[in-house]
Amino acid sequence: MQQKSATAPRDIFFRLIDIARGASLQVDALTFALAWLAVAKLISTGRLEGLSRIEDLQTREGRFQLTSADLSPGLVSVITKAIDSPNADGGFHMEASWAVAPLIDKSLGKPWGLQDAAWWATGRGRGFGEGVPAYDPELCDLIVGSLDIKAEDVVWVPFDASGQFVVRLARAGARVWRAGPSYFQTDLCMLLLALEDEASCLRAVQFGSLRSESSQHEHLTHCLVTAPLGYKVPTSTEWRQWERVNEPSRRLWVSAEEMDRSDAWAVAAMWPMVSKRGVFLSSPSLLFAQGQEHRLRKSLLLDAKGNSVLAAISLPSGVLSHTVVAPTLLVLDANPHPSGVRMIDVSGSTSDGEIQNRFGKDINTQDVLRMLSQETDIPQLAENISVSEIEEYDFSLMPPRYLRRVEDLAGNRKPLGDLIATHVRSPVPSKDVNAWPVWEISIPMLDRWRPIQEGYERWMTLTSRKAEDALLQEGDLVLSIKGTIGKVGIVGQVPTTIAEAVTARLLEPAIFPDDGPKTNAAVAAASCVALRVDRQKVLPEYLLLYMRSDDFKRQLEALRVGATIAHITPSTLLASVQVPVFPLDEQAAICTRYRELQEMEAEVERIQLSMAEIRDQLFRSTDENH
Repeated sequence: MQQKSATAPRDIFFRLIDIARGASLQVDALTFALAWLAVAKLISTGRLEGLSRIEDLQTREGRFQLTSADLSPGLVSVITKAIDSPNADGGFHMEASWAVAPLIDKSLGKPWGLQDAAWWATGRGRGFGEGVPAYDPELCDLIVGSLDIKAEDVVWVPFDASGQFVVRLARAGARVWRAGPSYFQTDLCMLLLALEDEASCLRAVQFGSLRSESSQHEHLTHCLVTAPLGYKVPTSTEWRQWERVNEPSRRLWVSAEEMDRSDAWAVAAMWPMVSKRGVFLSSPSLLFAQGQEHRLRKSLLLDAKGNSVLAAISLPSGVLSHTVVAPTLLVLDANPHPSGVRMIDVSGSTSDGEIQNRFGKDINTQDVLRMLSQETDIPQLAENISVSEIEEYDFSLMPPRYLRRVEDLAGNRKPLGDLIATHVRSPVPSKDVNAWPVWEISIPMLDRWRPIQEGYERWMTLTSRKAEDALLQEGDLVLSIKGTIGKVGIVGQVPTTIAEAVTARLLEPAIFPDDGPKTNAAVAAASCVALRVDRQKVLPEYLLLYMRSDDFKRQLEALRVGATIAHITPSTLLASVQVPVFPLDEQAAICTRYRELQEMEAEVERIQLSMAEIRDQLFRSTDENH
């Protein structure tokens, strides 16, 4: 295995990070490290005339050369501020100089590859780049590649504190307008551009505000937008001034003024201002949520000029430094796309909460870009979905909704909603002094074969009116629809009315805790929904057996949504899940196996109890002998 050089730029970068941390500087360690590296690069490429050694920077003449060099005032200011920390001493400067000196002597003509320094820092220790969102390099390459830019295209980048996107765009030959609500967060962008061998990279980027005298915003062709995820947009001028940058290239049915969530606001404010293509990194809620997000999606898909949504891409978690949210990409294109939307799913999530991250492993950036450009379907990964079909699914743009559907549903099927008499949600707890406690059936109690009628652990207090509507009945199926999705159980013999609950409370008070409910009456927990079956169409035990099957789990997988906590709405569940239905006598025959499963479960529990008793007896015998 080839050893890495001790003077590799990445190694020196981390050495400078350690120096800054050890000296407790009044400057961000990431900015400090990149500033010293930028000076070394400027010297090694001859862009600081009169300076040939890093040590010269500590002299008065050296500082004069730095401030009078043909560099932007903003870059000079960032460098001098970073290397002149108020509590720095001579030894500190000397140590930093020694660290970067080898790069000047040995790295001429070799790219240093520091464009993802912010990602390295936040991955190694959150303290280095605290407050600076950074992105997985594979994700950065994917986003820039999705823009499909040509030389001299003008790309608007309103958010990029890490500088990872701006550098890639400059390398690709685009002109970049780095201005937006966070336009003042440009230090890292400037330093990373200075670290490029070509001085043209720095000249290709214009920094500034909306009121800059010479701005490129009148000729914007693309936008690359990585707005804060799920952020409530403030009413301040800093944000709202960007809602009308110039006369829009196109108009939406909705306006940015209607939006108060950052994901939707960014699309409504920035997409109309570019003439070719926009890529938006967002939370999943942009693709499925109701309200303002729903109105925005409808406007994009049914625009008078045609569908402007080129693709929706779901990504795994772990590609953002500042959140565990699994993000999505929305790719918009000015050319109408009558064939529909290209759905791509590389998130790899499953209904039981496991994550199988394929992006960056067996699926790389080039694979996803090929999926984006090709028209052919790839099972469970990429498929073109028509606008009419998306409209049937309430304008949802979540790729798993379409790519994880179970297509081979054999037999006579009916929607789950056709088999359910009613569904019962968890009631809202009451703090009324006259409220009385009632047990909750929650996720830990589910996925067992025996009916649930005892062994409760949690309760809530309800008014009598709410309790009457929410009390569960024998045969109700309780299904988890939030967090851990798809666990199910059947309710046993429990009081179903307040009168029965009061009677039970008077008869058996001794078996309940002193401060808890004095009855077995129960309601569904907030993470669950109770399904009350229509017994003229389906037996509860039969439906329970089906809901424990892999067939049912696969259907749930296509329906789950959620940025941080997966969930399925009851309406979606009832409308979308297709249940195989047999005559009631055949269902009854199948249910004989249900009783076998109950007996087997009880036997397993008895065996486990016996094993535990034997183990405990062995240790008790040992203790008694000693």
